[in-house]
Amino acid sequence: MGMDCISRKRHGTMCANWTAWRYIGELLTLLGCSTNELAFSNDGDIVPEATARLYGEAIRDAVMEHRIFEITISDDNYVEGFYQRPIIVADIENWKENLKENINAEKARDYGQVAPAKSKAILKAGMIERSGRLPKEIDDDTKKWLLEWSEFFINSGGFAQW
Repeated sequence: MGMDCISRKRHGTMCANWTAWRYIGELLTLLGCSTNELAFSNDGDIVPEATARLYGEAIRDAVMEHRIFEITISDDNYVEGFYQRPIIVADIENWKENLKENINAEKARDYGQVAPAKSKAILKAGMIERSGRLPKEIDDDTKKWLLEWSEFFINSGGFAQW
């Protein structure tokens, strides 16, 4: 079960389970995209072509610029007991410097479970402090998967959500 997105221009169909659809929605929100037209039920709602194109371009650009990181969040509502949440890094060098300073300051206290200092370079990443885990850049499989969604969004001509 999940979301089936059906292209309006015969560009095919993309399918996501609910966890993946949540990830895409969270990522688009972090990238500054309005998700008002995304459905979180299978009711056939249409995402217009212009919106779909914006989604695709935002995802593509963030992947290509290495701005997407993930953090693992513990959550007993998931079978695995956790889920991956995307975070966006706006200024990687500034963020890495803040992280390095914070790790050095905290290393003696609790090595390996150090949360990065709050930084303007991390957008909407309040879950970092709660999880106590360090974010990591998305892996190659996730990049490939996101680029497939990006291509679908860009070329779909808009899509229905079933």
